[in-house]
Amino acid sequence: YAFIQDYSNNAALYARDKRKDVLANTLELKRRILQASPGCQIILERTWSYEGSESGGFGSAANLDRYIDKGAAQLARKADAWLSPIGIGFNTVRAERPDINLFDPDLKHQSAAGSYLKCCINYLVLTGKPFQGEVATCGLASETAAYLRSVAERTVLGHEKEYRIKR
Repeated sequence: YAFIQDYSNNAALYARDKRKDVLANTLELKRRILQASPGCQIILERTWSYEGSESGGFGSAANLDRYIDKGAAQLARKADAWLSPIGIGFNTVRAERPDINLFDPDLKHQSAAGSYLKCCINYLVLTGKPFQGEVATCGLASETAAYLRSVAERTVLGHEKEYRIKR
């Protein structure tokens, strides 16, 4: 398995501006990975929107998110890759628990909680199995970590076809 994540705005630029270089770069990276590891499954990370830096020139996090969603789905389809729905999980947490800060002070990159959520989602994309037993909290409060794991499970499990995940 190889998780790939382009510059977080590139999926949005692909959708909004029809930037063919974004698709070309994704396909070239896939080609190079498969050249080194022919049986590798490529997984494109559907990134998250953010408020910092004026949402990367998209005006708002909501607008950026719409373009990321559309562009990531198109890129994954064209590259025959799975899609890891990290940004979907971020959106859920922001809506349900705005008290959990998913971002560093730049309001763009993920905090420890955002990193934990991202890792939980990628784990579920790979395994397809809910968390069981004692699970590391990676320095987060136990309640926060448990909530983020539950969001990851709701985001991934049961949506395998939507993200083209084959088990």
